[in-house]
Amino acid sequence: LVRGKAEWGVKVHYQPEEGAAQLVGTTPEAVTGRDYLVRKQEELRAVEEASALAQRAAEEIHEQLKRVADQAVLTQPVGPANRNLVLSVAYLVAEGSRETFMESVGNMQQELAGKYLFEVTGPWPPYNFTSVDVSGPRS
Repeated sequence: LVRGKAEWGVKVHYQPEEGAAQLVGTTPEAVTGRDYLVRKQEELRAVEEASALAQRAAEEIHEQLKRVADQAVLTQPVGPANRNLVLSVAYLVAEGSRETFMESVGNMQQELAGKYLFEVTGPWPPYNFTSVDVSGPRS
């Protein structure tokens, strides 16, 4: 039942440059070709590690928001086509839980500022939580 509830969209984008830069740290400028290749390998590993950390962070964000929401639906695939998008979910939130939901989002935005960009939309009618049969009458 969706009465008294609204849909809220939450997308989380991670900023790989920020995450990877923190993991690589500062190393001296490459002097030789070998130094350059070692540095590039470190950067590649750092990007992969930052990506894995971003995925874990997205799972934690989703778990926290699911606790406040009545239901949740994945709205956009996360993957290579949407490289920096780590979470795209519609949450069905009861009117009485709206403030708690938004507070949770705000706390996470502050905690993860600089590494993750949150995009929150709503309230919307609960389109992702209803179904309509448009096939017409059956004979």
